[in-house]
Amino acid sequence: MVVRIGASLILFLSLFFMPFWVTIILVLLGIVYFKCFVEALFFILLSDLIFSLSFFSFLIILPTFFLIEFFKKKVNF
Repeated sequence: MVVRIGASLILFLSLFFMPFWVTIILVLLGIVYFKCFVEALFFILLSDLIFSLSFFSFLIILPTFFLIEFFKKKVNF
C-alpha cells in the first residue's frame, strides 16, 4: 500500500516538474505494475487539463488501461 501511495505521489509531482512524455511512461508502468491503477486515469485527465491537450492522451490511455487489465487477468505474472 505504501508503494502505491508513493507511486501516486511521484506521478502527481511528475505532472508539474517533468516533461509530458515522462508522465505518460510512468502512467503506463503504473498500470502494468499495480492492480486496477485507476489513479492513472485521473492523472492523465489532469495533465490534459493542465497542458490543454483536449483529452487526446486520455482517449488513448483509457482503452489502453482496459486492455492491459484484461490481459493481466488472462496472463499470470
